[in-house]
Amino acid sequence: MVRLEPFAAVPGNSKGLSPGGGTVKADQGEGFAVFPFRGYSMFPILRPGDTLIVDKGPYRKPRIGHIILYRNGHLASDTVLTAHRIIARDPKGLLITKGDNLTSPDVGARLADEVIGRVVCIVRSGRIVPLNRGAPVWIERPMAYLSRINWTPGIVARRLKGLLGLRQ
Repeated sequence: MVRLEPFAAVPGNSKGLSPGGGTVKADQGEGFAVFPFRGYSMFPILRPGDTLIVDKGPYRKPRIGHIILYRNGHLASDTVLTAHRIIARDPKGLLITKGDNLTSPDVGARLADEVIGRVVCIVRSGRIVPLNRGAPVWIERPMAYLSRINWTPGIVARRLKGLLGLRQ
């Protein structure tokens, strides 16, 4: 599980991004929020040190393949959040999520109420990188499928290192 701590809000748009600006609760208001990312569960798409820009606006129906930021239902704190990819929906319409670099889905399905928003951009090394830039929207479903069957780049690399007897 990736723990994210909100540190600034960017109301309305992403102009003037900067750390600071005070702590905000993830479920307050609409617009965009900025969150520091830690952990390797979404590697290589999201990396430790990245900053996530999350669209908290009126969120349309979450689609398979989207990377969402959500509250864990079993955790009491509003500031403990997870950013993972939607890999499926169960028959009741609940969201099944998984980190791309993990070998099993997250425990429990996500309710729509737990979704804070969709991760739309990352800030890496001072550059803003839209998540859909360079990859058409139709690539989201295949990425979700590859994550579901454990064929994402990080998992494949670990398997190859194991097969070749390289140090992991």
